Amino acid sequence: MSSQAVDCNALEATTSIEDITGNEHNRDILRALQKDELFQLWLCTPDLSTECDDYELGSSRELEWLGHFVKKSTRVFPRMAALREVVLHGNSLDDDCTRLLAQGLSDCKQMQSLFLSRNIICDNGLDVLVQRLPTSVDALYLARNDITLARHVLLLRFRVLNIWGNALCPGGTRVIAASLANPECRLESLISIVAILETRERQPLQTACVTIRD
Repeated sequence: MSSQAVDCNALEATTSIEDITGNEHNRDILRALQKDELFQLWLCTPDLSTECDDYELGSSRELEWLGHFVKKSTRVFPRMAALREVVLHGNSLDDDCTRLLAQGLSDCKQMQSLFLSRNIICDNGLDVLVQRLPTSVDALYLARNDITLARHVLLLRFRVLNIWGNALCPGGTRVIAASLANPECRLESLISIVAILETRERQPLQTACVTIRD
């Protein structure tokens, strides 16, 4: 789903709705959004579309244009700063999309929870979320993505972190344990069961959990 980022502000005058997507249903939604006639917006992948109002997201470029039009809308998010929860399950969001999402949510200073399960977010995307989400976000749900924790990522800021169903690399629990052992760690609930782990890697995490509970 990855594509090169575009400057929607600069291109809006020369880009038609037909240039953004070939899906006629999506075009109708974009036209309504552009005219500020939408009160809500639902995103999904084509294979998960169940409602006639669903926008069947096909690329990160479409996501950029959606974000561009939504920012101008007075109806979809009339009080964007007051947004508390965002749910984007099963939208094939990759690391590039995650970067754009974090950028778009930067003004949501009251947001508390972000649900991104069943996407294709990797370690780079996780790091972007850690670094760029508003500090108010303390619950992150990333079940069934492509996170491996093959490199060090600080997981201190979240109160709840769900990485269930990710294929963690053999050293993944060491990354988790390092964060749990840090006195600045805020984690109260860490869900990683059923992630693919080697038995010998479980002990460091168990030890760190005992330290936190004390």
